[in-house]
Amino acid sequence: MGIFGSIRLKMSNDKIVTTKIAGDILGYRDFALCKISSIKVNGPLCNKDVIRLVDVCKQYKKLTMIDLKETSGLLEIKDNTFHGCDCLQTIILPNSIIRIGESAFESCRSLTNIQLPDSLLTIGKSAFYGCSSLKKIHIPLNVKHIGGWAFVCDNLSIIEVDDNNKSFTAQNGILYSADGKNLIKYPTHTDNPDFSIPAKVERITDAAFWGSDVKRIVFPESIKTIGDNAFIYSQLENLDLPLGTCSIGKLAFSHCAELLSVKIPRSVNYIGERAFTECHKLTNVTVANGVTGIGDNAFANCHNLKEVNLPDSAYVRHENSD
Repeated sequence: MGIFGSIRLKMSNDKIVTTKIAGDILGYRDFALCKISSIKVNGPLCNKDVIRLVDVCKQYKKLTMIDLKETSGLLEIKDNTFHGCDCLQTIILPNSIIRIGESAFESCRSLTNIQLPDSLLTIGKSAFYGCSSLKKIHIPLNVKHIGGWAFVCDNLSIIEVDDNNKSFTAQNGILYSADGKNLIKYPTHTDNPDFSIPAKVERITDAAFWGSDVKRIVFPESIKTIGDNAFIYSQLENLDLPLGTCSIGKLAFSHCAELLSVKIPRSVNYIGERAFTECHKLTNVTVANGVTGIGDNAFANCHNLKEVNLPDSAYVRHENSD
């Protein structure tokens, strides 16, 4: 059987691996793996095999493509599995995967192409956070849960969802819950600086507009909640929230470098801590009478903000920092 046991190799910079049992890839010696740029695996696979491929990717920084489409037995990509695999550009997952764990592909900065299988049910929190080369993502048929911050990617411009997915939908590259009440992710880069949020939307989820280059937004009267970090680092120029908005999350509009003015209606019962911190161009804030709780440092380090007129109804609510 030789030093590679039951593994069949195609000896070049590209390798084809045929496994007879899960764990076979552990039989590879470093000298057989250190120069490969792509690998295709056929046959049974386990998480230890995947970890071995990750080790190769991180240690030798040559492995750019992993094709697992023809494998069997692998049910999930565990939390943090590919975290920081800078050289990985393409990965094809098998149709046995039901879960992609939290931060599974976080900071894979060269990742441009990932094929998600129809078997997939769950995409964990921050699964693709910091994948700065990823421009397009397709959500397959059976995905039921997408964790917060899953697609915070610097260059993401297109989000697609299978037409028959019952939990999510996409319109013009924007990800929503199927009922249209939650705006989950707005692409980082779009051709249009103006956006009118659809009338059904009630909640802007955490980090939905993180780093977005949108400049002007019209909020519908249906809006109730602005999530944590919802617009952090975006290019938003002015904020005029409609009556009916109830809460603004932590850091919701912080580090908005172009934000000039803010109007907050009386229906808002809470402005989260650091909600507008580091908005250096902010000059004018109007908080309507009726607003109650304001979190610590809500307007900290807004160097051009000379005065904020707060209503008598407002008080500062102290919270423990994360």
